[in-house]
Amino acid sequence: MAKISDLSWLTGHWKRELPNGMEGDETWTPATGSMMVGVGRTLRGGSLIFLEFMRARETEKGLELRVWFAHKAELSGGTAFAEKSSKPGEILFENLANDFPQRILYRSDGRDRLFARIEGGKGNPEEFKFRRTRLG
Repeated sequence: MAKISDLSWLTGHWKRELPNGMEGDETWTPATGSMMVGVGRTLRGGSLIFLEFMRARETEKGLELRVWFAHKAELSGGTAFAEKSSKPGEILFENLANDFPQRILYRSDGRDRLFARIEGGKGNPEEFKFRRTRLG
């Protein structure tokens, strides 16, 4: 099972460009103790479209990713995703009881590139490509 320190490659600020003038980013803190946290947002014309808060933490069963989604600034309850598999530079989380997504994959594509995919359940798979950027 992976330890939170195995996700050190995820630390930093990641940006992505989307169609229709939209843009997105995620920021992940360094691991502290047995957890790390992240926040992601999607914007269109500088206006918030979607917001998510993430917490990755060690549990007895492996790493868990809990995600709180906020669409148009309305927070909903958190959804937990358990570690399904991991290897250096890649981790897959799963929650088959969730409607969408059921799986969230993060993969390092080099020092300054991050690939993410969400899939499973009542939605079409979506892939996201990020590049590391400086905060600010």
